[in-house]
Amino acid sequence: MIQVQMNSAALQVSLGEILAQARRPRAMLYAAAGAVRKYLQAHFKDRDRTPNKLGGERTHFWLDVYRSTQLGEVTDSYSTVVIGDTRFTQKVYGGRITAKNVRNLSIPLVPEAHGRRPAVFEQETGLKLFLIKSRGGIFLATRAAESKFLEVVYLLRPFVDQDADPDALPPWEDVEQAALAAAEAQLQTEIQRAQSHRN
Repeated sequence: MIQVQMNSAALQVSLGEILAQARRPRAMLYAAAGAVRKYLQAHFKDRDRTPNKLGGERTHFWLDVYRSTQLGEVTDSYSTVVIGDTRFTQKVYGGRITAKNVRNLSIPLVPEAHGRRPAVFEQETGLKLFLIKSRGGIFLATRAAESKFLEVVYLLRPFVDQDADPDALPPWEDVEQAALAAAEAQLQTEIQRAQSHRN
């Protein structure tokens, strides 16, 4: 789970000025957090439209991240947005992925294998996978009935080191602007309501 924290100096100053004018600072922070959530969800939905690098059936990882993005705690002094999909942390920071319940990770090399474990691949395609060892590594391959050649389907590795995805999150300046615009709009609504009550 990732909690979105925006604490740049410029944002704190601008948001602080808005909150200083507000009778109900929690309403401003609620509006700001709601705008951040909406902006992040739009980014994740857009990412979900991007095809897989291998092609094949899509797993809709980014749609899962979109659905897990929710408002967190809102108080008079801060508000949070929570991205609850635990896999998202790996996208943001990268790092090592290690096989846990099996000896090796099965890394798909063909579109038909994307999003499928080897056992599921065999079950759904009716093709038998064979273990192949070579200087290049350990692989699972198959041979279609009409072919005399093997096709490599998976690379087997005990771990992989994954780079951080630079586009996992949208540019922070844009997210901060969305938060400020929403807080300012909420303040203006509050000011207008106060004026209408006076009249």
